[in-house]
Amino acid sequence: MLTSITAVGTALLFSFRYYSTLRVKLSEWRRYYVKSANLALCYRGFAPNRSLFCARSAGKAAFYCCAYDVVTDWRRFNIDDQKRFKRLLSDALPPKLAAIACSLYDQERADLLTQDGLSRGIDALAFIGGLMGIDSYIRSHTNFEHLGIVMQIVDDVLDLEEDQKAGDVNCLIVTPTKRTFYLRKLTEFDLIAFRKVFPHAHLLGRVIQTAKQKAEGLLTGQDLVEKNFQLSTAAHTKT
Repeated sequence: MLTSITAVGTALLFSFRYYSTLRVKLSEWRRYYVKSANLALCYRGFAPNRSLFCARSAGKAAFYCCAYDVVTDWRRFNIDDQKRFKRLLSDALPPKLAAIACSLYDQERADLLTQDGLSRGIDALAFIGGLMGIDSYIRSHTNFEHLGIVMQIVDDVLDLEEDQKAGDVNCLIVTPTKRTFYLRKLTEFDLIAFRKVFPHAHLLGRVIQTAKQKAEGLLTGQDLVEKNFQLSTAAHTKT
């Protein structure tokens, strides 16, 4: 409980400290603070222990990832917001971590993301793990790239409808022919093994489970559409 409170408190503190820097509007406050708090609770789950340092660092990581969404998805890569964001990163973070976030921003802005945008998950995991001081733990206990990709698929599945409306990058939209492949990669993800490596990832585990269930529903619907199409084609062929 204490570590969760610490993570959320840190995320909200940083969010409040820099909301004017990010030019967050009053009408966006609820969305902004709720997102930051939810991310903090999820990232806190990556910590292998109940360290308050990890909890505080999870809160910081949550804020920076929320800020990234503000300057990309919310502000559509506005040049002024880009300068403010990169200045914030260079002033507050170690150069290596700031470079990860800046490079990801530049790739997304220039439409240079790889793996149908799933490379974002690998970079995000490296950023979070680096800031929390658990990068080596994650790399030694998991297939790091696979985990980063699956975490991004989780995000893309849960945000599918919103991304469709906004025209944002989503692996299920970028390359429709790989949609089934990505959905199956998520449904086959071993959540039991994940929970053994990250025993405190209670909320994150529930988020992954929710995404897996949605992916299964999408696959079922897709299979029905394909089956109906095949039946329709066969009927037309006979006639």
